[in-house]
Amino acid sequence: YERIAKLEVDIEEAYRELAQTFDYVPTQTFPYILYSSYQEFLQTNLFPMQEGVLGVTSPRDLVLTLPYLGDDRLFKEVSSHEMTHQFTIQKVHDLAAAAQLSGDPLDGFPLWFIEGLAEFYAKDGNDPEAEMDIRDLVVNPAPERGFALIDFFEDRPGSVLWTYKAGHIRCAFLEDEYGAGFLQQLLDSSVQFVQTRDRGGARGFSQLL
Repeated sequence: YERIAKLEVDIEEAYRELAQTFDYVPTQTFPYILYSSYQEFLQTNLFPMQEGVLGVTSPRDLVLTLPYLGDDRLFKEVSSHEMTHQFTIQKVHDLAAAAQLSGDPLDGFPLWFIEGLAEFYAKDGNDPEAEMDIRDLVVNPAPERGFALIDFFEDRPGSVLWTYKAGHIRCAFLEDEYGAGFLQQLLDSSVQFVQTRDRGGARGFSQLL
């Protein structure tokens, strides 16, 4: 019971911190499903799951689920990562509803931004491991193996390194270069991804940036 109470405190703290960071409180209640073992998590029928996945948040029904692996630090990071997805999805959807948009502005963000944003907030900024990995891309490139820096805006959904690690570093760069809160400014402006009668054509991510 003490361990469960500690996890509840971590979840509540992450929620409050993200509400302050996003300047937003989710308007929909969402299920937070915590499994006591990784095997149970992989066998859940809530999502199609594969080995290596540590948490999932559904943009469709807002279900958030993850396992507890006995590592409090890892749990806090993964929980905060998934909670960031929850805040991102609900904030952007509420902005779209307020603007009476027919499309989903989330579709305008590259996957590296969505995952990099979650990593950035879950790890309170820069991550030394991610920094080391990206420095290695610069110092020891191997283009023939796909191990090299590519265009800043390019998305590679199949690459964990480029989506999560490089996504994290790119989001950290944007905050460093344009000021704290810039990532939230991009979310706040996401309605520009959807074409409207008044505004005309939609903007792409690079144009918005």
